[in-house]
Amino acid sequence: MLWKIFMLMILVWIVGLVLDLLGTFIHLILIVALFVIVFKLGQRFSKK
Repeated sequence: MLWKIFMLMILVWIVGLVLDLLGTFIHLILIVALFVIVFKLGQRFSKK
């Protein structure tokens, strides 16, 4: 009984860790995408 609760806690912790890593990864992708968009817009405005 007790080991089942322990296993469940470990499982929840692993899921939380994976979600946290995914959140960080998505955040980095969004920042990179934002920089790329700003850079492309800057190039477009400088050509005119």
